[in-house]
Amino acid sequence: MLTIHLPNAIRRELDQEVTTDRPLEGVVLDLIRVGLRHRTSIGEKVSRPLVREALQGTGLWEPLDETVWAPYLRDAEKVTHEEVREMLAGLSPLSEDIVAERDEGR
Repeated sequence: MLTIHLPNAIRRELDQEVTTDRPLEGVVLDLIRVGLRHRTSIGEKVSRPLVREALQGTGLWEPLDETVWAPYLRDAEKVTHEEVREMLAGLSPLSEDIVAERDEGR
């Protein structure tokens, strides 16, 4: 048995969730379960640095290094939307390329 003293505002919110089929105890237990599942997903976020490290070791992860990308970004500032449209003229839409690759079995 656990006794918790809740602020009145939280108690009012909990009371709004209570129904004849779902008593206060059930509401609180459901919210605790959801919170515990969320805690697990936070733990998964902690593993992201490990995944990043593994991907970097295989060469599949390239960190965003400003010194590498800065020249491209500076040059991109000079290009207008119309120039981009002209550069892409004649290319098939990416969605068509994806469908074609799937049909080829890639």
